[in-house]
Amino acid sequence: MVTVDGTGVVSHAGTALLSEVADRVGLTAAFSEVLHPLRQRRSGHDPGRVLVDVAVAIADGAETISDVQTLADQPGLHGQVASTATIWRVLDGVDADLLDELRLARAVARERAWAARGELTGVELPPARAAGRTLHYAVIDIDATLVTAHSDKQGAAGNFKGGFGFHPIGAWLDNTGEALAAVLRPGNSGSNTAVDHVAVLDLALAQLPDAHRCKPILVRVDGAGFSHALIDHLAAAGLDYSVGFPTTAAVREAIGIIPAFVWRPAITADGGVRDGADIAEITDLLSLGGWPGGMRVIVRRERPHPGAQLDAFEEADGYRYQAVCTNTTRGTIQFLEARHRAHARVEDRIRCGKDTGIGRFPSRELPINAAWLEASLTAMDLLAGPRPCSSMVNSPRPSRRSCATGYCTPPPGSPADNEASTSAWPATGRGRWPWQEHSSGSGSSRCPPEHPPPTIPDAPPEPPATAPGHQPARHSLHCQATPDQDHQAAFSGLLNDRG
Repeated sequence: MVTVDGTGVVSHAGTALLSEVADRVGLTAAFSEVLHPLRQRRSGHDPGRVLVDVAVAIADGAETISDVQTLADQPGLHGQVASTATIWRVLDGVDADLLDELRLARAVARERAWAARGELTGVELPPARAAGRTLHYAVIDIDATLVTAHSDKQGAAGNFKGGFGFHPIGAWLDNTGEALAAVLRPGNSGSNTAVDHVAVLDLALAQLPDAHRCKPILVRVDGAGFSHALIDHLAAAGLDYSVGFPTTAAVREAIGIIPAFVWRPAITADGGVRDGADIAEITDLLSLGGWPGGMRVIVRRERPHPGAQLDAFEEADGYRYQAVCTNTTRGTIQFLEARHRAHARVEDRIRCGKDTGIGRFPSRELPINAAWLEASLTAMDLLAGPRPCSSMVNSPRPSRRSCATGYCTPPPGSPADNEASTSAWPATGRGRWPWQEHSSGSGSSRCPPEHPPPTIPDAPPEPPATAPGHQPARHSLHCQATPDQDHQAAFSGLLNDRG
């Protein structure tokens, strides 16, 4: 028997956890301090609390500003929630300067949250995963997406697919799924506009705590975002990068002369051998004089799936080719290529993000939509926060349609589903909270590149040079294969002839 007249029945109970997380990490207080100028009277609603309520409602499925009133239906759980008109006034009051301060407030709260996770679990930043291996450094994925506008809105424009709306670009932390930053752009913005990529990257780096911003960081971008200016910026900032590389005529010419023995089997996402796919490095076959030093180009070939369309070059041998460039000097080319393919997880982040606010912008005014976007990023962060560290690695990312209550439950089959893992977020507000003894340093500047960037430990150390003054061979094609000496000599001669 099912009844609906019980006492003490609470719907959307998980939203209370998200509100408490925001309070405990200092996000609500930080928002209140930033938005204090918008408070019209002392007895009125706190604008910081209003913005947190908007973020919590977005995490619970709100698609319009009026949907926030769902929280107002349960004052015993959420307290007094501002009216729709008050929420409109708060979002309308967020200008460009206040938006920057709200981003800084999110960075401060993130630093406290990571410190709490470190004390409770021993790990401030959980490792990312790729090719069956753990990556003990921050991995930032950058990608853009199209958002349709069904009415005329400020800043909306036609896009390359024939639609109309916006083309926001965002950066996600692959280690935890946190939404670090996003920039709202018109629909006709380019996919490889370097200025926008650099802007969102700088905003994402500013979100990382100081201690982690000075450690190795990998930035991954797909081929649609490739540009010379972006590669130059990543190299100048001392960051490791893995960016899709276009298959130009020079790349195809290099592919055409690669000996068969140079191709190495590709590996899968879990580290196994992938049938029908091979990897080779073509760095020494390309003229890269105008590119930053240390850039390597790796090419992948694989048999296409049934029905795939190939161009004239690919029709010749029946393979589909893709290339990636990176400045990581250690690790096999198979691993480096598989590590880049893990960038595909950002598509899942975007899918969930579109279900968490960024799939629909509620206002005709661009500043209000920009404030809504920042609230959506906050919602995604709140949803990512309550998850145990052991379930953050390679686990599916539930969308807001999973609802806030289910988001705190580890996915079936995940490590946390089979062992008693300690959550990074206590279930109640009672007791001592670890971040109370931590300072809330807000430094947002990057470490100056006074020294060469630290090498990302992807693989065991390379063997030392055999003699003083000896220049070790570039980590290229023949470093990955073990053919007989005749084949090695023949391929080395080929490279010398081209050089």
